[in-house]
Amino acid sequence: MDNTRPAAPYFIPFLVGAYQRLVTANDPLVNPATHPDLAPALQALKQWNGVDTLGSPAMSIFMNFLEAYERNVFEGGLNPGEQYTGAVNFSDGSLGLGTFGGLHGMGTYNLLYHALSHIKGVLPCVTLCYTGDYFAGHSDQLLVESLNDAITILSGTGPQLGQNVPGFGTTDITKWGFQPAQDQNWDSLDPLAAGVTTHCGTSATQNRSTFMMGVDVGQTLTGQDELPPGQSAFISAAGTPSPHLCDQVTLFNDFRYKAMPPT
Repeated sequence: MDNTRPAAPYFIPFLVGAYQRLVTANDPLVNPATHPDLAPALQALKQWNGVDTLGSPAMSIFMNFLEAYERNVFEGGLNPGEQYTGAVNFSDGSLGLGTFGGLHGMGTYNLLYHALSHIKGVLPCVTLCYTGDYFAGHSDQLLVESLNDAITILSGTGPQLGQNVPGFGTTDITKWGFQPAQDQNWDSLDPLAAGVTTHCGTSATQNRSTFMMGVDVGQTLTGQDELPPGQSAFISAAGTPSPHLCDQVTLFNDFRYKAMPPT
């Protein structure tokens, strides 16, 4: 989430402009008869403050749009037979250069923005700088096509792009509230006693460390911290986990902390 949200104010204006130009040109990509959710999704992005995340339909839309956009521009298309794709496929293994696709690979949103905004200077693309048009003459179409792809994913029940959560199974955009993936499985940690199964559950890390601490070293020393699922994961010789093994997971989930006694 935190790797994606900062890109929103850079890309949304380009997306809005592309949509408006395609409407003027009566392009099929913006036909409301075949893409009835396109205009409402774009409106949600335009009204988004770029800050709200949890429960925000705009965050869901933007995350899936940006992932789809990268794949359509730099990986030969999100889906087989995409109408518009970029000129360079970083995921083409036949090039003999490895595969560099993905927002965390070579096709970063930094590179996307540099190419889209025609910034002069060195593009952040290491050995894969390309002097031609990355968008193969279809800059506007690739932007809007990617938003249409995102809408299809969010309306369905398959996995969303960029995180392991399902689509919302409805075309009602108000119900597309962003929910982060439960990507931290506390029970996958190896316990100290073999054969003991823990039941700490899962959490959404959202680019957070699993240990956080804040200390005020003013005249009165105070501090807060949290460390799920406990520092030692203590399990007795009888195979009984400490009652404190998982007791900070709820704090982690709620972005809360416990007081640290001064020492």
